[in-house]
Amino acid sequence: VISIEKYKLEPNSMQVKFIENVMELYENGENRALLISSTGTGKTYASAFALREILRKREKETGRNVRALFVVHREQIAKQAVKSYKNVFGEKYSFGLLSGNSKDYNSDLLFSTMQMMAREDIMTKFNENDFDIIIIDDERVIIRTKLEKPSKIKGLALI
Repeated sequence: VISIEKYKLEPNSMQVKFIENVMELYENGENRALLISSTGTGKTYASAFALREILRKREKETGRNVRALFVVHREQIAKQAVKSYKNVFGEKYSFGLLSGNSKDYNSDLLFSTMQMMAREDIMTKFNENDFDIIIIDDERVIIRTKLEKPSKIKGLALI
């Protein structure tokens, strides 16, 4: 078994540019970013690398652990995202899944489906300050008019 700490995962050129742009937005006080890219280009890893940089900076600023919520449209995608994030973050943070029978409410990095987050019994477990960062991975984050057909390009938003 290869230790994740020994295997240094590095971002590709698209991901590096995204990280730079997100950090520039962060430094300028912006609190939203959007990554639009075709399926399979590494958006989930890009978000993980960007989040890693944001968390490092924010934890230095606040002196406390920072929590993030990653929202997707299917449980399978949430489970894949957990694996990707673990590859980037290693063991520093706790990872949780909020879907079906999994109810890991108190994890540092929580991965959930939109359906779970829409349930009132789930939403009452959280308040508006529980998460420092929210990442939404879904094509519906792409802004479009009601008359436009959905795009085949998926979007990923860091909020």
